[in-house]
Amino acid sequence: MAAARRTQALRLYRALLRESQAFASYGYRTYAIRRIKDAFRENKNISDSTEIETLLNKAKTNLEIIRRQVTCSLPIEYLHRSCKSWNYTIWSNCLKVSLIPMGSVP
Repeated sequence: MAAARRTQALRLYRALLRESQAFASYGYRTYAIRRIKDAFRENKNISDSTEIETLLNKAKTNLEIIRRQVTCSLPIEYLHRSCKSWNYTIWSNCLKVSLIPMGSVP
């Protein structure tokens, strides 16, 4: 059981760091990486299973937030140049992106 949680925590840690590398802004990127490393370092000695479960759930939530924010930080020019088959709309400083199926008329 403990080995499974350790594996899950390591996967989340790596996923959080990997997703944080995608931030376009240097400031956001370094802040996110620093906070992830600090949080995992702070909580590495916790042994209470309910607290570990709570922290893992919080990490999963933060991973989804980072993924959403990375998508929102993509420059519009990048999408114009590289995403010909993507439909996107600007939506309160964020992009709503969806794939246009092949063969459909935009």
